[in-house]
Amino acid sequence: MSIDERTLRVGVIGDIYVDLLCKVDELPVWGEDRLASATLLSPGGSTANTARFLGSLGGVAVRLFSAVGDDAFGAYFREQLEAEACAAIDGSVAVLTGVPTSVCVVLSGPSDRGFVSCNSTNGALEPGMFSREALLAQQHVHIGGYFNMPQMHTPVLCELARTLRAAGVTLSLDSQFDTSGAWDGRGTLAELLREVDVFMPNDKEAQGVCRTATPDDALEALCAPGRMRPGALALVKCGARGVIAGRAGSAERWHVDSPRVDVVDATGAGDAFNAAFLHAFMRGEPVERCLRAGTEAGALAVQRIGGCERVHEWARELHTRLALLHGR
Repeated sequence: MSIDERTLRVGVIGDIYVDLLCKVDELPVWGEDRLASATLLSPGGSTANTARFLGSLGGVAVRLFSAVGDDAFGAYFREQLEAEACAAIDGSVAVLTGVPTSVCVVLSGPSDRGFVSCNSTNGALEPGMFSREALLAQQHVHIGGYFNMPQMHTPVLCELARTLRAAGVTLSLDSQFDTSGAWDGRGTLAELLREVDVFMPNDKEAQGVCRTATPDDALEALCAPGRMRPGALALVKCGARGVIAGRAGSAERWHVDSPRVDVVDATGAGDAFNAAFLHAFMRGEPVERCLRAGTEAGALAVQRIGGCERVHEWARELHTRLALLHGR
């Protein structure tokens, strides 16, 4: 099926990286070396991975809005996404002259992962770079890698979100980790949160944004009056514990456990969750079923090395798994 034949339209705005993944048993210390049992070069970034996972699930035309540099890594990223054909990039992924493509070194351990990122092109992204006409043509817009894009932390992004919502476009936001430690998007995150339909951080990110000691307290803070618009969904991805969620301004709460699996590489699990959740959410599925799709997607993703590898195989396996769960 070609991208043009798909039905639902989703725009995904945010970070792009070329990932260099190293599978390690322990982290290095200054002045020492550690062996990697495997390495992998691949397209990455939370936003790009979410777009690729989502496009692979079918029934949706995904367009990625971002930028790469005019270098070998940028050319590699574009070639890989064009060959994969999960997300459209022509005309919406800019090539920035003289700016190196963002690169992320992923250190993947036995149960978790750490990152060292160069946010060159991501740091240059601004809301005005993207066609409003193209964004208004979408039915849903997902903003990912928020804290990796400091030039997006402006009232212009909030105004764009309001414009999209007024046109009937639903919105979701994934924050990523804030290396600055401020967790407020230069004072604009609070306003942006009041515009989105779904906020989907992980536990550490939610605790950072809400200044709480636990993910459960963070969820309650997000659902408290005034933090998000009434009826919006807050999801907190908690790794092996699964996901907790709530509806802002109400007492509705959910907790869905993650399937127990052997973790090969945790990179990309949250991005897979995002994609499967949104795929169900856009079809009007009940919240618990959307959450279940997300946890199943994340569990499948951690059983292979790489943030978004063999994505079409992943999609087939997820469809099979969900059909078994739902008796179809």
